[in-house]
Amino acid sequence: MHSTYHDFLRFVFREMRDAYPNILILAELFSDFDTVKKLSVECGVNLLMGTPWGEKYVPGLRKYLAHIHRVGGHVRYLTPLNSHDSGAPAEEYGSNLSIPPRYVTMALFGLPYTGLCEGAEVGVLKKVPFIGRDTAPIVDLKHPVADHRDFIQKVNQIQDEYSAFGEVNNVTFIDGEHIAIIAILRKAPRPTDPDFILLANFDILQPQTLKLDLAKCNIDLSKQN
Repeated sequence: MHSTYHDFLRFVFREMRDAYPNILILAELFSDFDTVKKLSVECGVNLLMGTPWGEKYVPGLRKYLAHIHRVGGHVRYLTPLNSHDSGAPAEEYGSNLSIPPRYVTMALFGLPYTGLCEGAEVGVLKKVPFIGRDTAPIVDLKHPVADHRDFIQKVNQIQDEYSAFGEVNNVTFIDGEHIAIIAILRKAPRPTDPDFILLANFDILQPQTLKLDLAKCNIDLSKQN
């Protein structure tokens, strides 16, 4: 959408909605937030492509998560680990060891729309050349470089099971702006559903420590996960 004349966009989207009322639209729209919000609402965009791989380090990623929650009532972002335009996770983040904290953060800390490109789940070291490739990539599923399939499935099951992960703007950061750990309190929409305290360590070389004062989190610990 960002490379298309805006009046033409409005016309085309209106015609599409009239012809196909149940159509779902995923788009790319990179611009200032006012333009993104205005066009997303006017054109009825369901999901916009996000680029979380642009934030390599925890401080920037924390701000990115805060932003997508803050605007989530108007603009919904798809935030995959990587895309056909980016490198593989091993290329973007330096190692396949970065996939678990990155995936759980996108799926459970952010909005409930994430994913990853084919091959990333088994740790391909270089991006699959989806455009112009001559042969299919060779992936040895019996001996993957790094097998994250079971982990991804478990994260997806947690996301599907608990209502807290379908909400927008229900995240409080409780990590004190730690340089390597992102920690959040995620509140459920109903008092009978569990809230969550979630932590992800992005330091793949060494352990990290974070002290939490649970008394300041204002939650009922008797019903937590």
